[in-house]
Amino acid sequence: ESVVWMAIVAQHEINGDIDRTVETIGSIPLYPPLFKAAFGDEEVTYERISKAIAQFVRTIIAYRSKFHKSLRGEATLTEAEMRGFDLFFSEEADCFHCHGGSSLMTTNQFYNNGKDTVFIDPGDRFSVTGDPTDIGAYKAPSLINAAITAPYMHDGRFKTLDEVIDLYSEGLVYSDPVDPLMKQVHSGGVQLTQAEKEDLKAFLETLTDYELLSDPQFGRPEDLNF
Repeated sequence: ESVVWMAIVAQHEINGDIDRTVETIGSIPLYPPLFKAAFGDEEVTYERISKAIAQFVRTIIAYRSKFHKSLRGEATLTEAEMRGFDLFFSEEADCFHCHGGSSLMTTNQFYNNGKDTVFIDPGDRFSVTGDPTDIGAYKAPSLINAAITAPYMHDGRFKTLDEVIDLYSEGLVYSDPVDPLMKQVHSGGVQLTQAEKEDLKAFLETLTDYELLSDPQFGRPEDLNF
């Protein structure tokens, strides 16, 4: 619920106003009846808006990707996808230390992943802890739907998965706060072959939940039959 408030007022998000938001939503004929159905009357308040949006977000769960289906025995990965899977969870490609641990493909921990030597922006983690070892450390994102969520990295510097894979293969650079898990940083990266890169990308593409993306219950309210 608090994230809804932040998204409305934060300058780098909507940069809006709470009162104006409530007034605008309340003026749209579609919404008051929906508020009555959910809360008992048609009054539109910020508290109700935040609850409604937060509950909606909680229902958006990706579990129908090819990868997730393979875990349930409902799909079979191709040979290339399986080779990519093996690479992902191996010390050779070394992806799993930061992006393993759960079906969300992230540890939810913070890492300096070796992409910079100069830190104009030291990062949100450092701003909280003040620990020099946290300079340039960012939270490892979930890789679910990663193939369709470009651009990548905290500053959006990479436009494709290929660029991201190239970074970890031969584009890493050393700095004092680089995370120890970047074990091949002194070699520039894990040095994947082109074939290995293609296999790894094939696996990453199995993490896309196309059924979620086309699910009508997550469409526009005016398109739904309440």
